Amino acid sequence: MRTIRLEEPGRFALFTNEECATSLNPDEALVRVHRIGICGTDIHAYRGNQPFFRYPRILGHELGVEVVAVGSSSTNVRPGDRCSVEPYLNCGHCIACRRGKTNCCANLQVLGVHTDGGMRDALVVPIPSPRTHPSIQSECAPGRLCPYHQPGRKRSPRHRCLDNASRRVCGCDRGISSLDQARNRGHQGDD
Repeated sequence: MRTIRLEEPGRFALFTNEECATSLNPDEALVRVHRIGICGTDIHAYRGNQPFFRYPRILGHELGVEVVAVGSSSTNVRPGDRCSVEPYLNCGHCIACRRGKTNCCANLQVLGVHTDGGMRDALVVPIPSPRTHPSIQSECAPGRLCPYHQPGRKRSPRHRCLDNASRRVCGCDRGISSLDQARNRGHQGDD
């Protein structure tokens, strides 16, 4: 499996390592990475001014993937699905998670920041909804990869469909997941 790792500020390394494990926990999926979005977080890490960062790190939290295999408890994705991956990994056990406020998780980790991300051929990701989002698109469109950012997704007016009369999906500045979430709620629009 090919992997690109940021060894230190300003220096990437390309290497080949063992393939991803094919033995999955019930709540995991093996995904093949098709597209990776580069955002400010990655640029800051490359420049050495990302505050919550340790080197070396495999970057990549804006991912367009294809599901290769799923664990036994998967209900929202299956092999062959094209998906975006929510990069926020919460523990599910702290008080915030138990109250449904997973964006406030005391143990929150972000793919490509606190834990290795998707700049590799494949990786294993957690699948309990809503972490892996099936995409309505047949392909992972490169211009719409940035998964929606969970801290603001329930309250931000940027994530509402503002022009229902024309059935356009507007205000989704957070990429493919925002668009898919809106479409899954019945909103139609031109990409």
